[in-house]
Amino acid sequence: AISPLLLGILIAMILNIPVNFFEKKVFKKLTQKNGPIWSKIKRTVSITLSLTLFLLLISVGLFIIAPEFIKTCDHFISNAPEYFDSFTNTLREWVVKLNLPIEPENINFSWETITNWLTSFLGTNSNDVFHNVVNTAITIFTSIWNICIGFILAIYIVASKEMLKRMLKAFIISITKKDNHNTVFTVLRLAKNSFQDFITGQCLDIICLGTLTFLGMTLLQFPHAAMISCIVAFTAFIPIFGAIVGSIIGALIIMLINPLQALWFLVFIIFIQQIEANFIYPKIIGHKIGLPAFWVIASVIVCGGLFGILGIILGIPLCSVLYTLLNKWLLKRLREKRLCKQNAESLPDEIVSLSEEEFLSDTTKSETTKKESDEKGNNHANKKTNQK
Repeated sequence: AISPLLLGILIAMILNIPVNFFEKKVFKKLTQKNGPIWSKIKRTVSITLSLTLFLLLISVGLFIIAPEFIKTCDHFISNAPEYFDSFTNTLREWVVKLNLPIEPENINFSWETITNWLTSFLGTNSNDVFHNVVNTAITIFTSIWNICIGFILAIYIVASKEMLKRMLKAFIISITKKDNHNTVFTVLRLAKNSFQDFITGQCLDIICLGTLTFLGMTLLQFPHAAMISCIVAFTAFIPIFGAIVGSIIGALIIMLINPLQALWFLVFIIFIQQIEANFIYPKIIGHKIGLPAFWVIASVIVCGGLFGILGIILGIPLCSVLYTLLNKWLLKRLREKRLCKQNAESLPDEIVSLSEEEFLSDTTKSETTKKESDEKGNNHANKKTNQK
């Protein structure tokens, strides 16, 4: 019952990123002036442009993928008998070469045999097939309906985010103790920033992976480079494992045209994914949300195993929040025991007991540096004033 609402909150957090970009970057001057007309329409204009951009990206993707996919299916259906005859002959040759205890004549994967088997299977299991088709159709329709409702809720959430923020703040203040207000607000702010940084980093990673795949496939003259690159890029929104699914789909499409090229495509895509998974993805995501590469991969594996696709998507920002809070707690405990310096921002390489002078040394230096910079700034300001 609440799944559309949860989906709406998730979409709203994603939609809020381009809305903020349009309001604070594209229309920065208008927002600063904030005239009576612009103050009323700025949110509507930003939401409309964000949704238009989103629908435009989907339309471009479908425009690239759909025609080539239809062409590939037509090509496969028209050449299916030849593919199956070639596959059967190859299997028979390998049976003879390897001296396997199978009669080569018994191996038969003709197109006619496959169609007859499908016809008999559908005839004997027609009731089960019908029920499965109906259940699948209902599931797909429900998912599409929830996504549509989620989009509508997301628009309302983004449009009235200031009001919802005030209500949430008032609710937290009313149910928590005075000393805990700032802690709760800090955690919520950290969670929001981590999620938005993760989405931004994920989009950058998708662009890098799609571009590398397209350039590599074009140089190596693989068929349907644009379509397969888009499929790999879209599925790569699911961290780490999504690109694997997209690669398998791409290999199956190429296999319908040239099985040998499909094998070389798998070798190529494994190489690209090794670069993406070990260098690009951890660097982009880790840099954006401040999470080391090991924790990025570990969070995807653990949360994906526990909660499926949703766990894979939300696991990284959740792990980033926990990692940041754990770091702060550890630093606080180490400072209390004088096992790290007073103003340390990261865990020390060696945890050893420090003297009073060592414990405060960097603090004194930083304070001195700050005073010197303030004095320089004041002197510079005085010079400007005297010049004027």
